[in-house]
Order: sequence, then C-alpha cells, then structure tokens
Amino acid sequence: MQEVQRVKFNGDLILTTEQLAEFYGTTSQRIKQNFANNRSKFVKGKHFYQLTGETLKEFKDRVEIFDLVGKNAKTLILWTKRGASRHSKMLGTDQAWDMFDELEEN
Repeated sequence: MQEVQRVKFNGDLILTTEQLAEFYGTTSQRIKQNFANNRSKFVKGKHFYQLTGETLKEFKDRVEIFDLVGKNAKTLILWTKRGASRHSKMLGTDQAWDMFDELEEN
C-alpha cells in the first residue's frame, strides 16, 4: 500500500473513494455500493463532502491533489475520518477492521 497523501477540505483530513478501497482491501465499486445502500447512515458535511461544479474545479486545481482526482471528474465524494470509520464497520474485510482500530486509536 502506498503512503497516503494528506489532504484537507473544510479543515478535515479527507480520503477519496479509491483511497478507502485500497485501505480496506476492496474495490471502489464496493465502497460506492456500500454508500448507496446505507446512505441514511452518512451525513453530508460530517461523514463526507460531495464536490461538484466550481467547488470541484477549485479542489482539482490545488497542487497537492494533482494525481488524486481524475481530470474529467464531474463529481467527487471526499470521506472524512468519521465517514471512513462508518465504512470500515460496514465492509467487514480484515483490512477494514484493522483500519477501524487505527481510526479509533488516532
């Protein structure tokens, strides 16, 4: 696993769906499905940010996230620590449980 880029949005350290999938030993598609199936358990601004339009453009233009977002992305979900923790509880992979323990500790 490669070292994670430390990126903040609205003062929160965030992760992309792809980063979560790598951490949890699963696929981006599974993270997206987990979110869709449990949408009511995630609060926008607390567990995730959904970027579109000008906000997404400004985020993509930041130097430190150059390789983090696809050039043609129309929308982007950014996961906060709390959102990442929710996913880890729902996914059930060994890596997800390890990450849940890590998130609780730090």
